Amino acid sequence: MVRQLAPWYADLAKRQIKSPKVYVRDTGLLHQLLGIRTEQELLLHPKSGASWEGYVIEEVIKAVAPDETYFWARTPAGA
Repeated sequence: MVRQLAPWYADLAKRQIKSPKVYVRDTGLLHQLLGIRTEQELLLHPKSGASWEGYVIEEVIKAVAPDETYFWARTPAGA
């Protein structure tokens, strides 16, 4: 029901200490848990961006079917 994406780092030791991102794989379930009932409520909800991000992640993974998935972690300089 949830997907954890680990951050991508060239240094494996760093990858193991950084926090993964957690996504609810079913956006309909996420909306139900958040109490979102209408499109208008979704558009105004503070988690609408996270909902969209989770949906896009799932669709990309489904289309590409990679062996491993990661998210790009920010550098200390903010890049």
